[in-house]
This record gives sequence, structure tokens and C-alpha cells, in this order.
Amino acid sequence: MTLLEDIKQYEQEHPHTSGTCNTIKRALYDAIIEHKPECVIEIGVSRGAVTAYLAAALEANGKGKLISVDNWSQNYGGKADGPSAACHRVDALGLKGRVRFVSQDSQRFLREQDGNSAGLVWVDGDHSYEGAKSDVLEAIRVSNTAVGVHDTSHPH
Repeated sequence: MTLLEDIKQYEQEHPHTSGTCNTIKRALYDAIIEHKPECVIEIGVSRGAVTAYLAAALEANGKGKLISVDNWSQNYGGKADGPSAACHRVDALGLKGRVRFVSQDSQRFLREQDGNSAGLVWVDGDHSYEGAKSDVLEAIRVSNTAVGVHDTSHPH
């Protein structure tokens, strides 16, 4: 079985944790396979649905690291069991070595990063207008290739 098949099986066995639609997750996977970034930053982890695809693509490339940032706050749509659920998912797929989880405010984290230091920044964290705008502006500064944005209009 391939790693993508393992991910899909995990999602079938844990349907409440599938998160972002499969088309978007697969597009992110394909973008990483194509561009082979050394560093990917994920803003907004929740239970790690996208994390699995990002880490799997880096694993398939045989290089690169994923930094997954979330404060797991209820105020931003986070889940109380987010960090443990995301860690469990990554560990169950054998991808623990590709991911570093950071429990921190995304805006502060991004401001601390060097410009052009990540090949891809995926923004799916603070869903408020101001929060998403701030994340996207910092992500543009940090990325040297691409910024992806998802789900920025939740009414929190």
C-alpha cells in the first residue's frame, strides 16, 4: 500500500477528522512533489488532515521539513484535542520525522521567520478577516515560491 492509500484509509477509519476536501489536499501534495521545497509551513493544523498530505509529499520527495503551527484555541476554531490528534495521525502514518509542531500564535511565528525561507506556506488558521489578512501578508514575505489560502471567512 502507498502512503497516500494509507492516508485515505486513515480518513475512512476516522471520518470526523478529514478536514479540508480531498481535492485541495491532493493539489497541495502534487505542488510539493513538483516544486520539491526544502521547507513548508502550515498555518492552522487542527487535527492534522492537511498535515498528513504535506508530510507525505515531503517524504515522497525524500527531503524537506514541515513546520505545522497552531495555537489550538477555541477562539480560532481549534480543537481541544488538536495537538494530540495531529501528532497521533502523523505518527500512525510513519511521518513523525518530517513534522515539527509549534504551539504558537501564527502571526507571531510568521513574523519571526526570515523572508523567502519557505517554499510553500499554507494558510488555514485564524479565520477572521484581520487574522487571515495578517497571516497572508506575512506568508507572502516568508515564501519563496507559493502561498496557499483556505477557508478565510468563518464567522467566529
